[in-house]
Amino acid sequence: MLKHLSRYIRTLRHYLSLFMEYMQEHGFKAACANSVYILKILFRQYRLNKQTSSLRNKAAKGTRRHIRPGSRTSVLFISGEPSTPGHKYRINCITSCLPETLYHIQVILYGKDPLDEKKLEQGPVDVVWIWRLPWDQELNKFLLKAKSLGANIHYDVDDLMTNPHLANQKLIDGIRSMGLEENSVRQFYQRHYEMLRFSDHASSPTDALTSQMLFSHDDVWTIPNTFTSQDLILARTARQEHEHDGRFRMGYASGSRTHQKDFQTILPALCNVLADYPQATLVVYPMTLLLDEYPELARFEGQIEKRKLCPVEELVYEYARYDVNLCPLEAGNVFCECKSQLKFFEAALCKTPTIATPTDPFARFIRHAENGFLAETVDEWESSIRLLLDDASARKRIGENAYRSVLWNFSPDLLRQSVESVFVHAITPALSRQASAFSAQRVCNTSSHESIALPECVEVFSRFTHSQSRVTVVIPCYNYETYLVECLESVQNQKLQNLDVVIVDDDSTDNSLQIAESWLTKNATRFGSVKLYKNRTNSKLAKSRNAAVNLCETEFYFPLDPDNFLDSHCLDYLMTDIEKEKCGFIYPMLSSIGDARKMPHPRDWSIQQLRNGNYIDAMALIRKSTWTCVGGYTDDAAFVGWEDYDFWCKCAENALVGRLCSDAVAFYRTHPDSMLSTITDQPGYLEKAKQTMRERHPWLLI
Repeated sequence: MLKHLSRYIRTLRHYLSLFMEYMQEHGFKAACANSVYILKILFRQYRLNKQTSSLRNKAAKGTRRHIRPGSRTSVLFISGEPSTPGHKYRINCITSCLPETLYHIQVILYGKDPLDEKKLEQGPVDVVWIWRLPWDQELNKFLLKAKSLGANIHYDVDDLMTNPHLANQKLIDGIRSMGLEENSVRQFYQRHYEMLRFSDHASSPTDALTSQMLFSHDDVWTIPNTFTSQDLILARTARQEHEHDGRFRMGYASGSRTHQKDFQTILPALCNVLADYPQATLVVYPMTLLLDEYPELARFEGQIEKRKLCPVEELVYEYARYDVNLCPLEAGNVFCECKSQLKFFEAALCKTPTIATPTDPFARFIRHAENGFLAETVDEWESSIRLLLDDASARKRIGENAYRSVLWNFSPDLLRQSVESVFVHAITPALSRQASAFSAQRVCNTSSHESIALPECVEVFSRFTHSQSRVTVVIPCYNYETYLVECLESVQNQKLQNLDVVIVDDDSTDNSLQIAESWLTKNATRFGSVKLYKNRTNSKLAKSRNAAVNLCETEFYFPLDPDNFLDSHCLDYLMTDIEKEKCGFIYPMLSSIGDARKMPHPRDWSIQQLRNGNYIDAMALIRKSTWTCVGGYTDDAAFVGWEDYDFWCKCAENALVGRLCSDAVAFYRTHPDSMLSTITDQPGYLEKAKQTMRERHPWLLI
């Protein structure tokens, strides 16, 4: 009762502030009329809460189902708009990131599939997950049935649609440009508001939108929009296929005719740039942008490229054509402030730099002039565009930084952690709920990570065949001419066909570089892509490995030192398991070549075991987003040879989970010239390395 009362008090305070704003803008009489409407909303919500109070009380007393250890969580997703692009981000991306071993997933496409209560009765449903579906009588009946069977109701929305007061043309220009009636939009938002209030918990793609929804519900989570594994492959293909023709393309990819006022904010800057640079071209989509409203563009007809709309899955091909991606929004508009950053991260996958209005979501992830640009005034927009137009090296640098910055922040891995934090909160016992949910949410909100130590290196050889690879074998090499060919032959003999190889030579003094170049030249067509780079100066293992990972363009990478080699099935087995488990990394069993006493003995992932010492070799199939999240391999002279242990510790600290694949085998070689023999096991060094590791990770017991 007190919980509901606090909600009503908070809601009344919120609407009182809105009433005062409305009165200042429209007068006292209009504000009173609007307040009558608000009171109707509150009364309707009171009846709704009264109708469901008995069910909520039952749930509070423990009738809500908890998941037994070893059983799968059953989730029923209901998509309110299955034919719109948002369905990909808020339904498909979420369902694809959850491992089948842990979750039983069902999807209902509202309007195409019936809300059949038999889906609830066939087996226990733990969570009913509703995306962008407003309240109605049919849904009411279905959800009441679900709640009576113990299910949690989760509501997800990706626009600020839960505040009916916002349904006016001043705040939402799309009402005008789409030819809608304010009253019908207000009623539509009212139904979304009722859906939010009925739900046990809710989510949105941005912290700004989450904050707005918290006015009406006290349990709202941020679950970001993300890309998919297929998006990474398509973006790489698009980058390779695009041919530059000397034009400088400024792309504006609006998804609907709701952003006329947003585009107007940058129109003067665009006109100035088009007038001064004949090669400048504005790329627009007339189906989503009403060009007739901008007569200023008429004189630049020859510099405007009009494109047809494409499916959302192929949008990366459009971004790859741009030299700069434009993301203008109406600054200070509460509706615009809640828009997500998906245009930024989709362009970043194509290494296309973005200029965006500094709304809260963009400002959280774009570091001005580093991985993009933030611009609010006409002068800021114009100067940013001119800088990118005049400096091709800046475009490349910022595009590369943008690509690296989104690999974790908008990855399927972070999405899984975000979704699971909701499930932990919803369906685990109360005593474990707070700690588990807090740990996961801490990672979900991480927007900046350690800088990655990279050496200066130059290209020696590269060859591109195709972009279908999802795994890159990365090989840092320093004076390993004796073992390098055997290592590379084992990679060539992998049963996993689509592979890339990146070798970074750390300024070797023997013939390692020449051997690597000769072998790659001869065998390049076996792989999707091969790259050979050389550090300008000797930079040690951590930086060389980081350089190799940074150069790889696949979702996964496998670090392989030249004195080790792989069983022919190794990568195939690892890839199969990591797809099934959806974990951050997966590592093979090891077979010894040399002194078995010095070989790590892999066991299944356990933070408790990791506290006592490292038992996982660097050889593992790792998501590149994992590498990005933890800041790569740490370059520290105090623990050379312990880079992999430090890496696994950082994974543990970021709630990234690994798995052992007992079917996969890699061969670990010990010999007198290894780093283990020449550095790590030297007298006095071991204690120094342990001390440094304890300082970096105080939870270790080594």
